Amino acid sequence: MTRWGMLIGVALLGVTQWTASATSIGQVWQDGELVSRRTVPVGHDIFQKQFVYRVQASTARYVVVSDEPLKLDLHVPMRFTVTRRHLVIQDLDGSERKTAILRKLKNTSHGR
Repeated sequence: MTRWGMLIGVALLGVTQWTASATSIGQVWQDGELVSRRTVPVGHDIFQKQFVYRVQASTARYVVVSDEPLKLDLHVPMRFTVTRRHLVIQDLDGSERKTAILRKLKNTSHGR
């Protein structure tokens, strides 16, 4: 193996280790529930849609959008984790769906 080949191999190994640790560290799952859902058309194409959800958690409320519908019912407990701009939501079958956060509101002491 040439010197460059060995350097590229070490660099790729480092990158894969870094990305694997970046996805597993800091993922704190929270409990919440979907309190509403809405399907909205995108642009002029009547067949292209986005799905807007309101998520209620103990510490905050979120409005999120997804290109695919979630496999969850309203007012049923669910699990999610928060990243900078996304909510990763676990569906009923355990698969994880990434949704974009449109709005985040902190819960007040009286529950609203």
